[in-house]
Amino acid sequence: MLSSMSALPEGSLVLLTGATSFLSTHIIQQLLRRGYRVRGTVRDRARAGWLVDDLFKNETSSGAFELAVVEDMAVAHAFDEAARGVTGIVHVATDVSWSGDPNVVIPPSLAGMKNVLEAAAKEGSVKRFVYTSSVAAAAMPIPNTKWHMDKTSWNDLAVQIAWAPPPYDGRGPLVYSAAKTESEKSLWKFVGDENPRFAVNTVLAFLFVGPLLHEKQNPSTASMIWGIDSGNTAFHLDVQSSEFTSFRERETILCSLTKSNFADLVAYIDIADVANLHVAALLDPTVNNERIQAWDETNTWDKFVSAFQKIRPEKSFSGLPEGVTMLGTVDNKLGKDLLKKWTGQDDWISVEESIKRTLDGKKPAQLTLGYSY
Repeated sequence: MLSSMSALPEGSLVLLTGATSFLSTHIIQQLLRRGYRVRGTVRDRARAGWLVDDLFKNETSSGAFELAVVEDMAVAHAFDEAARGVTGIVHVATDVSWSGDPNVVIPPSLAGMKNVLEAAAKEGSVKRFVYTSSVAAAAMPIPNTKWHMDKTSWNDLAVQIAWAPPPYDGRGPLVYSAAKTESEKSLWKFVGDENPRFAVNTVLAFLFVGPLLHEKQNPSTASMIWGIDSGNTAFHLDVQSSEFTSFRERETILCSLTKSNFADLVAYIDIADVANLHVAALLDPTVNNERIQAWDETNTWDKFVSAFQKIRPEKSFSGLPEGVTMLGTVDNKLGKDLLKKWTGQDDWISVEESIKRTLDGKKPAQLTLGYSY
């Protein structure tokens, strides 16, 4: 799309929170390529030095990229200084501690949302706001159960279970889901109550894979591909027993979850598609108050394993679990239309291409079984 058709003029300054993350670096890269300036927030400048000293060194030298330190997004006015002079905000920063205690994760997440929205409201130059939400905010995938996701879907069950009385052991994924649900809901409540002058959109992705841009960054869900390729079948994200044991008697619905592999219950999306949808949500003047679904229900675990076998025919993946049919569906027409409009793509990047792109990219210095969906 020509810059003249964008909601933000080329050269505008965009604030992106949580700049070191797997997804953030791809969003930053796309914005820089389109001629925008980016200010990324980090908690520790020294630990994030690879962003300015290596990955975006040239852009830093030219003044197109810079860092702003926000040590704790939950502290009042945390983003006020970082938001000075920006025309757009992309709020990616999130708690990925996987703590099972909702009191540790959810209130700070809500405070972070409140603070970044207040900063946006104070800064008269802000025209667009995008939040990185998640499928976890809209649905609780259940094996052998049909479910459909659209812009009206919310994962209220995760919130209910996350706030159930302790013990909190093994509740991390549900608390993460609840934090995403409550944070996005608070965003839309702000929109309804305050009628801000800036456009607001959210992007809801499932499990994203793709190439790392720097070996020092947390590989997040890309760990799964590198782990499987190295023969570590634990990286299929099996959360049997350990994640949900404490809920077996309290919530019968989770009994079915413990009998399935988490990987069976998700759909895969390439990191580039997710990043480009953030860019579209930020820049497209025709998109406002939208929840953009960034996933394809056909990119399932079975297809993932099959693609791995094609790419690495010399290897055996017998240790991986057999897949089940994911019965979830999604209204993702807007996401596909925006990809076509902004990238020229007719469809999502395939699972096979995503795996190839990951293995051709930077190899992480350390594999960590982290995941974000």
